[in-house]
Amino acid sequence: HPAPIGNYKTFAIAAGPEIENPESLEFREASRFARTALISEGYREAEIGQEPDLLVELGFDISEPQTTVRERAAPVYAHYYGGYRPRVVKVYGKNGHVSKRVVYSYYPSRSRLVGWGTDISTKTVFEKSMTMRAYTVDPKSPDGHRKEIWMVDVRNRSKSEDLRYYIPRMIAAALDYIDYDSESLQRVSMAESDPRVQLILDPAYL
Repeated sequence: HPAPIGNYKTFAIAAGPEIENPESLEFREASRFARTALISEGYREAEIGQEPDLLVELGFDISEPQTTVRERAAPVYAHYYGGYRPRVVKVYGKNGHVSKRVVYSYYPSRSRLVGWGTDISTKTVFEKSMTMRAYTVDPKSPDGHRKEIWMVDVRNRSKSEDLRYYIPRMIAAALDYIDYDSESLQRVSMAESDPRVQLILDPAYL
């Protein structure tokens, strides 16, 4: 069920388990994009020293290259190139005399099926992932008991291994599903000019 935003107003961003170095430039940049997304959905970042209503864990990762091999039957053709070729013809005179003459005839190019072979093609893709998990944390609990309120998990499969390029675009794809139960997997397509992408890349866009 959707989390009632009236009950959860402030947030703080933390590194998810996928993040090896929370101090890295890559994570700090991604945190800025996530912060923009959360604020655009009505949340407010908690002040320093203030206990946030929600702890939002941000994680992202890229898989090892995933290669698939496809085999299919493919026709094999023999190609015959055209051109002028000589041939000998008989020429009959009026007196019945027969002579031979060389003439040149034009033959067009042609192809002929001679059999079947196997066409093998390979495709390599990388799966990029971005997750945002929102928890409430009980400060009075000795083990910091957490309760998950919502989570968005965005995946992209493509030939590109540029994770930095895709992080803000995956966060943009998550915008409509923050604080919302979609109940099933949703396919999201967006152009570079999509306002959601522009918002995440430049908060002053809207």
